[in-house]
Amino acid sequence: MENSNASDKKISVVIPTFHRTEELKICLEHLLKNTYSDYEVIVTDDGTSSETRNMIEESFPSVRWFKGPQRGPAANRNSGAAQATFDWIAFTDDDCEPSKEWLSALSEAIVDRETIYEGKTECVEGIDSPLQTSPINLTGGFFWSCNLFLHKSAFLKLQGFDEGYPRPHMEDVDFRERFRQLGFKEKFVENARVNHPPRIDRRGLPRVLNQESEYYYFYKFKKPGAYFFRHLKMLLLIEINRLKQYKFSLNLIKSHIYFIQEVILLSFRASSWQKK
Repeated sequence: MENSNASDKKISVVIPTFHRTEELKICLEHLLKNTYSDYEVIVTDDGTSSETRNMIEESFPSVRWFKGPQRGPAANRNSGAAQATFDWIAFTDDDCEPSKEWLSALSEAIVDRETIYEGKTECVEGIDSPLQTSPINLTGGFFWSCNLFLHKSAFLKLQGFDEGYPRPHMEDVDFRERFRQLGFKEKFVENARVNHPPRIDRRGLPRVLNQESEYYYFYKFKKPGAYFFRHLKMLLLIEINRLKQYKFSLNLIKSHIYFIQEVILLSFRASSWQKK
């Protein structure tokens, strides 16, 4: 197996975006302060206005902007990767804040082209409400697409992210499932830190609709179990954890109301998903 050397460690950073101009600006400001030099930044934009493109042209002329395919985040990431000039591809999201050492740490961690790398994803501000969320990954094993790194040959072998998911959910879990099935090695790079500020957790109908992608995932990989009851159990465990984690407040009451809504909505939606 061929080891990588300094001459082939140039990195293409791919950032998919969708109507998050201000968040993307902060992301790029952090990214362009990094200590690494051999890289390019690709923004693939699924938005319907020219606001993001104008911001990049005015404030970040070195960033390469491309129009996204407007078929969801999986297709948008694939489209950005297809524009990559270099052999190593690093993914982050438009609402993330990469550390100065992010790319240097990823580059130094390279062992070979058959390893998939993930960095440490933090929420520095912390989550202080049951109505907030963040894809925290402090010890590895998740391979969230907001802090993912691999060689282009591995990405092509995996055929990128599966664009068949009906909702923007589970496509990175699917990616992890497939590279493990194919025997790729894994490496957690603790020093490759990305901050993911807390965001509003889209509860109620948006969360229930996302479960359709989980049904797609379960059937695709033939996961055993009664999916409807699996989801009920998942929602219940999440809500119990919120009771333990947060003090009594108006937001906690709202969370309980959302939980009841989600259970009711899921009971109506699940049967149609199982028939697909």
